[in-house]
Amino acid sequence: MPFLLQLVARYATWLYLISLVGLIIYGRAYFQARRRAQEALFGLERESALSEKRRMLLVTVLFIGLGISVYALNRWVVPELPPLPVARASPTPPGVFITEPPLPTLPPTPTATATPTPTPAYSPTPVPTATPAVTETPTATPTKPSAGVPPNCANPAVSLTAPGNSAEVSGVVEVYGRAELENFSFYKFELQGEGTGGAWVTLSTYSSPASGFLGSWNAALFASGPYLFRLVVVKVDGNFEQCTVSLIISAPPP
Repeated sequence: MPFLLQLVARYATWLYLISLVGLIIYGRAYFQARRRAQEALFGLERESALSEKRRMLLVTVLFIGLGISVYALNRWVVPELPPLPVARASPTPPGVFITEPPLPTLPPTPTATATPTPTPAYSPTPVPTATPAVTETPTATPTKPSAGVPPNCANPAVSLTAPGNSAEVSGVVEVYGRAELENFSFYKFELQGEGTGGAWVTLSTYSSPASGFLGSWNAALFASGPYLFRLVVVKVDGNFEQCTVSLIISAPPP
């Protein structure tokens, strides 16, 4: 019981506030029910209003009684109550301290000693052996025929100035003259003699007209002896004109 009274005293402020709010709400409802009872025209409506008026009055009186009771308890009853006993904390038993055994001392870890790396013995660098230079075989130098007599060809546009008649040639032979016909198609060099089996053999062919240096051919490919050499210029329609010389192929000098 003293604990309950102490609890009421502790929350007295909230109880006062609840009593005040209830008094306002239900007191207002009481006066509204009273006014409806006075204004009612029918007996049933008046009875309902009077019943609600009585209920609101009862609740209002209860809230007033709650506030008065809390005030009376705080004013006269609670101050006379003995103080509540204070619970004492149980004494804490003395702590037990456990001493850990000392850790064993580990022997020092031996440090690995680096093994010196042996220095490689000096070995002399081999001297490169000189490679003998390769001697290139000299290439035959083209020979420009200077001997011989230029032939008297029928058309000056198809003519030879070198080699001429009775010229002696060897190695690479350069040919000079003209190959410039109208309706030109191509020109070629041909050779006939012992080294060709008596037939005309085409040495080289050219597709553009020329004057002066016309081309060259290699006399070293044929056996030594007398030959006929000719320049043949072919037209677009297949007709052709030629200029022929006789010459001698000789063995190249050693």
